[in-house]
This record gives sequence, C-alpha cells and structure tokens, in this order.
Amino acid sequence: GVPVLKLLLLITAECLRQRHAWASALCIHIVQSISKWACPDMFAYILLMHLVRGLNHPRVLQAIMRLDIGFTCFSLFCVGSTIASFGIC
Repeated sequence: GVPVLKLLLLITAECLRQRHAWASALCIHIVQSISKWACPDMFAYILLMHLVRGLNHPRVLQAIMRLDIGFTCFSLFCVGSTIASFGIC
C-alpha cells in the first residue's frame, strides 16, 4: 500500500543522496505529494460519517456508521506523515 511505497521512496532517497542528489530530491518530493493528499481522505470520511448519521430515521431508514480504532490510527498516520515529510528537506 501507500505506507510501503513511501517507505521505499524514503530509503531510495537516502541511498541516492550522495551520488544523485536530483533523484533523491525527486523521491522526497513524491513522498511529500502523497502525504499532502492523504489528509483530504481523512476529512472525507469524517464528512461522510456526518452525512450518514444525519440520515438515521429509525422507521424509514437506519443509517449507522462508526469510525473505530482503525480510523484513529489512519488519522494519526496522515497527520504524522504529512508533518514528517515536510520536515525532510
């Protein structure tokens, strides 16, 4: 998935840092771009949950949505990954 790709790109960037600085910078830029676009997914899930909960009318329509520990971990990953990737310059 995306975390593995980001890890591989960071390792590649570190290996290429001395000999091919432009390739290393490109890998870092790709990681930064991926991290930047992971956070809108998190907000989309939050908004979707709010919309689905607003549809919950028990006799007409039952709409139950719950974001458990997996979403918490995903949110921490998104925020931490974005902060960490922009700290690497």
